[in-house]
Amino acid sequence: MEPVLRIRTRVLPGHRIEIYSPQLPEGAEVEVAVSALPLQPRCSLAQLMRERPPSDTPQAVDSWEQYEQLLQQERDEWER
Repeated sequence: MEPVLRIRTRVLPGHRIEIYSPQLPEGAEVEVAVSALPLQPRCSLAQLMRERPPSDTPQAVDSWEQYEQLLQQERDEWER
C-alpha cells in the first residue's frame, strides 16, 4: 500500500482547488478525498486588542509622567 499524502489547500476563485505534489508521478492514477474544515470565526484587530489583558506598556499608564518613568527604566536597562 502506498503512503497517504495529506495536503491542505484553499478553495480558489471559481470554487476550484489545486493540488501540487512532486511526490506524485505524472500520469499516475490517484484518489482524492476532500473534506471541508469548519470555518474559524474571524475577529478584528480591535477586538483582539480589547480582549488582550493590559500590560506594563505605555498604553497601560495613567499619566505621561508614568510613561516617561517606564521609558527611563528601559533606557537604564540598556546601559547595563
